[in-house]
Amino acid sequence: MRRVPCHAQAVPTRVTAAADLERKPFAAEGFLEWLEPGTFADLIDGEVFRHSPVSVRHADLLNFLDGVARQSG
Repeated sequence: MRRVPCHAQAVPTRVTAAADLERKPFAAEGFLEWLEPGTFADLIDGEVFRHSPVSVRHADLLNFLDGVARQSG
């Protein structure tokens, strides 16, 4: 089994269609209409990049670091 570095999991996933289909770039207005609450995505140069779901480990670490930052700030 190949191990993937942890930072590689944070890279957004490109939403793709079949290779033989011609795609039109998304305009900002169309992207905002397409985007639903709870969907994490970015529009970069007309292409949609969806983010991978946050893992429990990632969320736990983020919450811990947030608590530490609040205590020291």
